[in-house]
Amino acid sequence: MRFAISALVIMVFLFFYPPPPIAAAAGVGVSPGELDFEVISEVPVMDALTIANTHDNKSSYHVYAEGEYGDWFEITPEEFSLSPNETSEVIVKVLPLATTQGNHTAKICIVSFDPSSDLAVGAGVKVRANITVPQALPGSSDASSFPWLHFVLAMTLIILMILVFTFVMLRRKGQNADGQIVEN
Repeated sequence: MRFAISALVIMVFLFFYPPPPIAAAAGVGVSPGELDFEVISEVPVMDALTIANTHDNKSSYHVYAEGEYGDWFEITPEEFSLSPNETSEVIVKVLPLATTQGNHTAKICIVSFDPSSDLAVGAGVKVRANITVPQALPGSSDASSFPWLHFVLAMTLIILMILVFTFVMLRRKGQNADGQIVEN
């Protein structure tokens, strides 16, 4: 009976608290298997990847971002070595351009290779990086972030009001628009 209750508790725990997604290839393990960034200011957003050497030999690693939005990323460190079963944390910072609203995707690539080999062969993992920019960032120079239509309409209305006011004032003084005195 105790075994059944213990097994049930463990199953419920694993159902509600699943382990984080992990990406793996020969010689490299990465956690989490996906990154989510929400950028709401001009301050870089950071997250971390844990890289594990799952190989029996010392391995070197190269981490970089690829894709259309790869230049938005700063990765520290980009290159490092790990002994067997050793892990390292890599900091991933993202700061998109101020004018890029919407949802964007890039890939963080982690490549493992044998530093003692003359061949440039390695195994790698790609981690999906989801970037959400809900609105134009402050300080954006994007023309669409300024309400041009409202500005033009307001200026047109102000100019019309000045012209009407001037016309009315001239009429009251008994002058026409050309400045000639008109008899009442």
